[in-house]
Amino acid sequence: MLRRKRLILAGAASLAALFLLPPGAAAQALRLSVSPNSISVAVGTTSAPVTVTVTGSGFTGPVKIKIKDLPEGVTTSPVAPFFLNRGQSQAVTFSVPASATPATVTFRIVAKVGTLKRVVRPTLIINPLITTFEEGSLLILQSQALGETIRVSLESQWGGVIVELSQNGLNFVNNEGPGRNVGAGLYDGGDAYDPCAGCTGLFGWDPVQGGDQYDHGSPVLEKTGGNDFLYIKTQPYEWNPDDKGGGPNQPVLSDVFMEQWLFPVPGHFRTFRLHYKLTHFGTDAHANTDQEFPGVYVNQAFDRFVYYGGNAPWTNDAVTINSAARAWFYTPERWAAFVDPQDIGLTVFAPEGYPLTAGFRLIFDSDTNYSRAFTTFTLGPGSVQEGDVYLIAGDYKAARQVIYALRSTLSFRDIFTPFGDTNDPDANSVVQGTIRVAGWGFDNVGVAAVDILVDGILDGRATYGLPRQDVVDAYPNFSPLNVGWDYQLDTTRYPNGPHALVTKVTDTSGNQAVYPRKWITINNAGWMNPVPTLSTLSRTHTPAGGGPFTLVMTGSNFVPGAVARWNGEDRHTFYVDATTLKAVISAEDIAAPGMALITVFNPEPGGGTSNNLLFTIEPTSTSAQKKPSHRRRSQVQYSRPINL
Repeated sequence: MLRRKRLILAGAASLAALFLLPPGAAAQALRLSVSPNSISVAVGTTSAPVTVTVTGSGFTGPVKIKIKDLPEGVTTSPVAPFFLNRGQSQAVTFSVPASATPATVTFRIVAKVGTLKRVVRPTLIINPLITTFEEGSLLILQSQALGETIRVSLESQWGGVIVELSQNGLNFVNNEGPGRNVGAGLYDGGDAYDPCAGCTGLFGWDPVQGGDQYDHGSPVLEKTGGNDFLYIKTQPYEWNPDDKGGGPNQPVLSDVFMEQWLFPVPGHFRTFRLHYKLTHFGTDAHANTDQEFPGVYVNQAFDRFVYYGGNAPWTNDAVTINSAARAWFYTPERWAAFVDPQDIGLTVFAPEGYPLTAGFRLIFDSDTNYSRAFTTFTLGPGSVQEGDVYLIAGDYKAARQVIYALRSTLSFRDIFTPFGDTNDPDANSVVQGTIRVAGWGFDNVGVAAVDILVDGILDGRATYGLPRQDVVDAYPNFSPLNVGWDYQLDTTRYPNGPHALVTKVTDTSGNQAVYPRKWITINNAGWMNPVPTLSTLSRTHTPAGGGPFTLVMTGSNFVPGAVARWNGEDRHTFYVDATTLKAVISAEDIAAPGMALITVFNPEPGGGTSNNLLFTIEPTSTSAQKKPSHRRRSQVQYSRPINL
């Protein structure tokens, strides 16, 4: 007990020394408080008052207050030092010159009376001068410091997409139309899409924040701004309205709301946080795939793609500069930039995505280049997805240091789904008995379960963790080896005929990926495909000389492998379900006036040809036909990581 008492006394002596108390004066106390402890002020302005208060006991006389370690040029009112009596407070303001560098600085406020001393270390956040305003149809957030003006402009006529992120008037963002900018676009992993602009006219579910291919801008439902933010909400149009009940003069609203917030990042000049919230209010489900969250189009002058792709991230290891980028790149620091020969351009940091970024120098489209982070999700009924990306203007080297600083303050959120594919069985295959269902999937936190569903009903859980070297080869550096799964499906439990086979993969955070469904035909007892019936066409006529388009056919008894025929010739066909097909009609098919017979053919066993419906190619009208702009991501959207 005596030894413990001596330790306690020694602790009291140490405490007195810590607070600079004289021997025997441990009961005396000087207290100093500062409220708020974090002061935010823009360059060229004066802060709101900060209250400095002195309290305590065991001392007499005024307390001297000093303010130390402020950045050069920053002044206070009143000027320090000043004096406070016990129980007295003083309002202090901080004036920051226009020439100050935006930064976050810790400084000292020191209180001293006699031999008593207290120190408080508040934080001074020096921000650029931020203003928000409207200019025509643009919502603008402007940031000024160090003699620079950084502007971010949202185009309210195009769903609020970013059409400008400029440094002293030099705009990095391409803004040729509602589909070419910085904006969100959504996709369905089970739909079919053109591999290039205008190749076939086939383009599935695709809500685009900016608008559609005929330059109809998505309508803005709400817009607002504050001293340091902009907000906009839109219900986007489908990029291709032609097969969704619309056309060149009739845009089609999608079943999604897109909300977007833009904030300057405190303490980091030229840096902006872009927050998205996507709400799918439709009753259908859209299969897992990577999304544009957002897609980033820059002007052609910024044609050097910069990223870090090594194995020592967050160490300032050497970057890679690619002047002919046309691929996906491993990016473990989760940033990439398109810059000019002076290293100036736009850097995008996606902290919540996979370590993979697309960089495409669009040589065939001479005025733009494109990038996007690899982000995946499934959109089912009522789905809501939220996430952040950071946009940084200027020199990529300075931007990288900002990203390093941001990383130390951001908490990790797992918001994205696993990624992968169902390899077996083949789509539209005819199967009997017990069949193998197999595929692969990886996730940034880990896969918890792989479930197999038939016609939306759970059949069972697959075995996960099998080796897949082919996936490692396709996704080097970040795909583990044991990402394969395998399942034995007893088809005799189901009636003969078409069935939808779906894989659902859940990660350890609870995020669920619903892979694109595969149609199979079960034939366990001499099943014969029926003869299809064709009821309606999405359009029955079109002017001669037009471009390719997607023809939607409805009817009954369509089976996986069914083919649409144009005057008896097969056309590329996408099977939706037993009542719906989509077929690609080429420009050559409608080059001259005339008529065509549309039929549907079901393959053997059984099967046959449906009744026919008439399609008319009309003489070209003298009125101008509105053509798709094709100024958009369709040119690169499905240049995505391979599905093995």
